[in-house]
Amino acid sequence: MTPMGGNGPLELRREMYSDDFSFCRSFNGLNIVITGATGTIGSMVVDTLLKNSQPNKVALFCRDDQMLSTQI
Repeated sequence: MTPMGGNGPLELRREMYSDDFSFCRSFNGLNIVITGATGTIGSMVVDTLLKNSQPNKVALFCRDDQMLSTQI
């Protein structure tokens, strides 16, 4: 019997981690929006994106506007 609302056990795939950020080049020339830009993950996304691609425009959003100006 599965838990209420569940579908039984999940089968998880093990994905290989790679620090090859060549996928970032697919963002070249695009307009990018990043929410949570000053958070832990958001700031890493911004940093990785800007180091490894050449987007047309990048719009950064966060809850604390003062943090945004100090993080850039």
